[in-house]
Amino acid sequence: MTPFWMIRDRIINFILVTQYRYSVYKVKQVFKKKTEFASARRMEDWYYS
Repeated sequence: MTPFWMIRDRIINFILVTQYRYSVYKVKQVFKKKTEFASARRMEDWYYS
């Protein structure tokens, strides 16, 4: 039988890791969108100038 605090620590660790991965994923998505937008803007500036 596993002690309760070990189970609790495992659950807390799992939640923290999941939240961390999710936030990293969101930041990467936002960064990707921003870079795509910036490169598109640069292409338009180059095209229209």
